[in-house]
Amino acid sequence: MTRKLPLIVAAFSMLVPAVAPALDMSQPNYSEVELGFGFITDDAFRMGRYTGLTEKGIFLLGNINAHRHDTDGTYWRATGTNIGLDSRYLRLESGSQGEFDYFLEYDQLPNNKSDSARTLFNGVGGPTLTLGGGLTPFEIETERQRLSVGGSLSSRKNWKFNVAYRHETKEGTDKAGGAILYNFTQSLNNTNAALLPEPVDYQTDQIDVSLQYAKAKMQLELAYHMSVFNNGEHALTWEDPFIPASFGSQALAPDNQFHQLTATLGYQLPWKSRVTGVFSTGLMTQDQDYQQYSVNPGAGGVLPRTSLDGEVWLTSVQLKLASRPLPKLRLNASYRFNERDNNSSIATYVPVIADFQSSGTVQNRPLSYQRNRFDLSANYRINTAMSLRGGYKHDAMSRDYVAAEREDTDENTLFAKWKLKPHADVSLALYGEASERDGSNYQAPANENPVLRKYHLADRNRTKLGASVDYLPADNLSMV
Repeated sequence: MTRKLPLIVAAFSMLVPAVAPALDMSQPNYSEVELGFGFITDDAFRMGRYTGLTEKGIFLLGNINAHRHDTDGTYWRATGTNIGLDSRYLRLESGSQGEFDYFLEYDQLPNNKSDSARTLFNGVGGPTLTLGGGLTPFEIETERQRLSVGGSLSSRKNWKFNVAYRHETKEGTDKAGGAILYNFTQSLNNTNAALLPEPVDYQTDQIDVSLQYAKAKMQLELAYHMSVFNNGEHALTWEDPFIPASFGSQALAPDNQFHQLTATLGYQLPWKSRVTGVFSTGLMTQDQDYQQYSVNPGAGGVLPRTSLDGEVWLTSVQLKLASRPLPKLRLNASYRFNERDNNSSIATYVPVIADFQSSGTVQNRPLSYQRNRFDLSANYRINTAMSLRGGYKHDAMSRDYVAAEREDTDENTLFAKWKLKPHADVSLALYGEASERDGSNYQAPANENPVLRKYHLADRNRTKLGASVDYLPADNLSMV
């Protein structure tokens, strides 16, 4: 089989300021604009997946890179790439150095997967798919458009305020799988499955606000982040291609929100030491109305709730201490705490499998946990060619959810590494590690072998020993 590849022919023209005989990027004021055109000899949908160069014909090319800095500290800058394509990017910014700045940014990105797809359904791009009289052509493609605006304000007392807003849309048609079951006991031979054109109509809004303070020994930042996601379509319903007048339905991505507060602190200590800390707390919510158990009348009962009323709190703490008390000695200590507190509602459901019949009752399991990690390490340089590193790590996990196989696990690890560099191009290393993991009693789930254990929850003793040789015969070649 032979395959023809399209040929792209392009011509460019460059426009530069007439006041300068040559473009000097090092100058505080310059402008560079590239304009041109190209020609594609044949349609090439897949080749232009992320650029938009999908169809035969002429297309416009354009790039811009310009800025100006004045002696009073004010400036402006314009940057743009692929201005004539569907993958265009443009950013405009201006401000006064050390006082304020603001920006406006636009970013566009296509994702062209196929222009030769065919489907049995009518209503492509919508929430309801019905059988037509033949095959309907459609394109599997999405396009993301993002608009951002923001700025910052600085004071002469080491404070800086930042704010940014981003609005993003993603639209088009993707593909998804759907199934309708007609015999639960013989599901393999009685499932009608189809690939469905899935509508994509997403909208995401994000806000970032922060307040920063910086001095020679201390740096502080307080930040807030918000992300709100909305889906224009909440369910996809389709007519069964094998048994007309029967339907299946499935939910699409639900609307949701995320809010987070973060505090970051860095402080310089004596003995060439520095401590940093990050604390954050976040809230995820999801309260999208449930779809019914089944789109088919009589194939399901009454839902116990109208929505999940999902609420998850996330808490994170990170502390790090880095010290160099001696010229040859480096010490590091770190502590990390992560908590997921899932306060989502718990209810008993009678789900309908693949729009056919119920398989019994189930209860949702909101997952909650706490994790504590503590690391200690030291690195001592014996001489210019030899160093020794070692340390200790502790990892403790506590799980809190319905039918948790193991509520608590603890793992302790000791490690060491000896490194020698006898030549500028050669490095040798010997390393070893020993770890032990245990925890609370293991509760095997029903219908599982009671003597088996999930790998990440099982007791484990592990020892690792190794050696490595690195050789760099040339700047662009290495051997390991």
